[in-house]
Amino acid sequence: MPYKVPDIFVSQDNTDPYLSFVQAGSEQCAPSYCYGPAVRDFYLIHFISSGSGEYQIGEMTYRVDAGEAFIVYPGEPVTYKADKRYPWAYSFIGLRGSMVESLIERTAFAGHKYVVRVRNPEIFDVINEIANEINANANMPNKDLYALERAIRVMRVLIDESGDSQKEVHVLNAYVSKAIGYIQEHYAEDMNIGSVAESLNINRSYFFRLFKDETGLAPIQYLSRYRVMMARKLLIETETPVSEIAGLCGFTTASAFYRMFNIEYGTSPSKYRKLYRKHTKGLPG
Repeated sequence: MPYKVPDIFVSQDNTDPYLSFVQAGSEQCAPSYCYGPAVRDFYLIHFISSGSGEYQIGEMTYRVDAGEAFIVYPGEPVTYKADKRYPWAYSFIGLRGSMVESLIERTAFAGHKYVVRVRNPEIFDVINEIANEINANANMPNKDLYALERAIRVMRVLIDESGDSQKEVHVLNAYVSKAIGYIQEHYAEDMNIGSVAESLNINRSYFFRLFKDETGLAPIQYLSRYRVMMARKLLIETETPVSEIAGLCGFTTASAFYRMFNIEYGTSPSKYRKLYRKHTKGLPG
């Protein structure tokens, strides 16, 4: 499919701290088209309708194909690039506000996942309606409410899709769910994976295999990533010195913290803080 100018609607009224619509649209990308590295201060989800490309967060790179979606979390430097031979076409929607995180956690993106499968084609129709209808009706009243209503429909579809599978996972992976809860409660302490297994009263080797089979990560990897994620939150929301953040998030040494942060986000904690503040100043709203 040849490249065409993207259809997009960007809201000029997206400052509600609870839930705000930011933007929506669709684009058929040119071969090898690349966006980033860049940082957003809102949640941005891309739904791939055809073609493929790569999505990079720090040192992690995901191949994303038609029928899948990827999410850009606030404050994370990302880069995404269309395939050279089969460039992707996608629809996208951006939301901001304290309610968005809880909505995301009810979808297949729960647990800070980056790429998920999308089965319901209604999502593409709803997102395309936003840009097409509003741009075709310059005098439409309450554009932002119209866009927000359809954005909520998109989230409802995502939540409905994940409902049955999430219930199944909860039953099948009771140990893993409890382990994740334990890690998130005690991550700032000097804990180890053996203590997690002991808290569940199961064999350490069995726990390790179960956790990795269900999450794709070794327990220690999940713990490290969660610590880094909480450190990122302190970096962007507080003025706490970087050297103190390491200890507050459970890292025994500053060097271990710097190393893990660089693996996850591709830069040092101090540079990340500066990059985040620089980029978020120029974003809409």
